[in-house]
Amino acid sequence: MMFGEYFPNPAIYGTTKEVFAQVPLIIGTVAEFMGTMFLALGVFALTDEKKFDSSKKGFRAFTYCIGLVLSISIIMFAPFSQAGLNPARDFGPRLVSYFAGWKDIAIPGPNGGFLLVYILAPIAGAILGGCIYKFIAQISPAKDESEYSGNREFARKAS
Repeated sequence: MMFGEYFPNPAIYGTTKEVFAQVPLIIGTVAEFMGTMFLALGVFALTDEKKFDSSKKGFRAFTYCIGLVLSISIIMFAPFSQAGLNPARDFGPRLVSYFAGWKDIAIPGPNGGFLLVYILAPIAGAILGGCIYKFIAQISPAKDESEYSGNREFARKAS
């Protein structure tokens, strides 16, 4: 567990064949996909300057809600897949542990499927989360564009 993510979470469920049957490959894949999709959607929504005026007080506190979105994703999906939510967070340590001698435990792991669950599913989830945000942003009313460009000019002159 220290050098990569595994599904199901071995700290909670153990590593027997019966446990691996309870959380199959599709469940791990869906958990990583959905968790990353929610995280990406939240990040896009909370950092869009066209929707939120960054010159107002409290905007920084509002962006700290990204941590809340991440926490909720971890709480929801970690029991199934340890909530990697980022291919770099799993692949780098897994590669190091593979070359350090853990071979089959690192790649492909005790349950296999690391490529699908921890690499491809988060990438696809982030793309879908971005697409969902773009769709929502197009149908929701935006700030007045002249006000937005005025704030940009003010910020440029102030710095």
